[in-house]
Amino acid sequence: LSTVLCMGVTAGAYILTLFA
Repeated sequence: LSTVLCMGVTAGAYILTLFA
């Protein structure tokens, strides 16, 4: 579960950088 959460946070940050 920790790995999935880490991947989710990383993906979220990547998407934020795309929209930023």
